[in-house]
Amino acid sequence: MAIIVTLVPAGQAPPPGYQLLVRIQCRQQLPQPLSADLASASGATLADTATEHDHFVLPLPAIASDDYDELWLVPTQDQNLLDAQEQAIDQLGVVHTRRYGDFQLCWLWFYPQSQSNASSHQEFAQQAYEHYQQAYEQVLHSLEDSPYPHLQKIWHYLPAINSGAGDRENYRLFCQGRELALRQRAQVIPQLPAATAIGIPDAQSPALFYWLSTRTPGLNIENPRQMHAWKYPRQYGPSRPNFSRGTLSPAVGQFLISGTASVVGHETIHPHDTAGQIQEMLLNLDSLLDSAREQQNQVPNSKSLPTYRSLTGAMRLYLRQPDQASAVRQRCAELGLPLQQLKFCHGDICRDDLMIEMDGFQSF
Repeated sequence: MAIIVTLVPAGQAPPPGYQLLVRIQCRQQLPQPLSADLASASGATLADTATEHDHFVLPLPAIASDDYDELWLVPTQDQNLLDAQEQAIDQLGVVHTRRYGDFQLCWLWFYPQSQSNASSHQEFAQQAYEHYQQAYEQVLHSLEDSPYPHLQKIWHYLPAINSGAGDRENYRLFCQGRELALRQRAQVIPQLPAATAIGIPDAQSPALFYWLSTRTPGLNIENPRQMHAWKYPRQYGPSRPNFSRGTLSPAVGQFLISGTASVVGHETIHPHDTAGQIQEMLLNLDSLLDSAREQQNQVPNSKSLPTYRSLTGAMRLYLRQPDQASAVRQRCAELGLPLQQLKFCHGDICRDDLMIEMDGFQSF
């Protein structure tokens, strides 16, 4: 019951023999429900207007000439296994769920801060981290109360991720909220999943979490070129990023690749230098694929993972400065990355000196 994840031109129907689990879109012009006009909307209204049962739009602008949809496909003959559900969360939003066979995909829109102005920066920061904690508690709740308790990967899209000074930076507040939720309910996630955290350029946008969980556990993979994220030193904030670099997921037949950037050990390499960061990012991607390949003997009947030059799965590339897209495409092509597998999005990276990041899928 593996998932097939593929990129297609915007609006294209699924191929014969497959049905849609979900369509994830990214548009050059974001739809109205993701604009600041939703400032007074409730969570339920937000979910109703920004998503439907089988698709949602990322709160990131697609980069010009790159209007592709990401399709998650399952076989048509098992249509009776597909199920959709919704659950309203008080004062937060609505968790949408798509279930199929051995896995489920959930997503949640919410505002990290209340839309009324906080009286101080301290109150604003307190609201943000508490809302992130509450959102993460809903992720954990979705695992506890379902037949799919094993979190494989979670994606986080956070408005103004680099705003705020020091430990009040939005990304650090998010990490604090996540860590507190995980500590309080540590039994729900015995091992940390793959993850991505990307900044939404529109500071007024709601945040989006979506996550994939399964009936059976996956195998978490680390990159030997990088320090475990949960062991980062204090200079990156009071709470470490709690994720693994990738997850081999037999239940869905995919290697789920976490957000991968130009970090070696725990330090940014080539700060603010997009060209230099591309090559370092791809070295990290190859190192991660090598590490996963070495552990594939623990996954019966799996085919060997390729190098980044032979990737066949859908990949997403997040670029802080969209005017650099043409140069980035050219450099990626020169380094052998298959561009037909790559979707470009305008998004900010978790550190302000990182210009580019990549994540995605590879079937095995």
